[in-house]
Amino acid sequence: MKAGDVLLDGATQGCSDQYKFSETRTTAALELTTCRIAIDYLTDDLKFMGASDAAIDGVVDTCDALGADDVDLFYDTGWRDNANFLARLNAELLNAGFPDKAEDLAMAHDIFEISAMADEARYSFMFAEE
Repeated sequence: MKAGDVLLDGATQGCSDQYKFSETRTTAALELTTCRIAIDYLTDDLKFMGASDAAIDGVVDTCDALGADDVDLFYDTGWRDNANFLARLNAELLNAGFPDKAEDLAMAHDIFEISAMADEARYSFMFAEE
């Protein structure tokens, strides 16, 4: 097991013990935390690659503006093959000042997908049995 996994598992268990989370709530908390770590990593990577703070804000704003139908598309494993959807995402990103670089856009797409997963984990946490 990697050191990061050990730390995350320990933190998850500590919160679970302190707040008396059910197993379902503990699993959802771990999934949500893992998603947030991944989003933070990708955001930092985008900054390292030269994306401005305004461009990063554009990713967040675009993600926040997605409708429920669009968010649902991320749960389909073939969403990256949906040319119309990708064109709309990219147009929104570019309108928000995001760099027109394939690698950067792909990372923004990853952030969108992980954000959808985080939302699912958040709902699972909120509605889990105590």
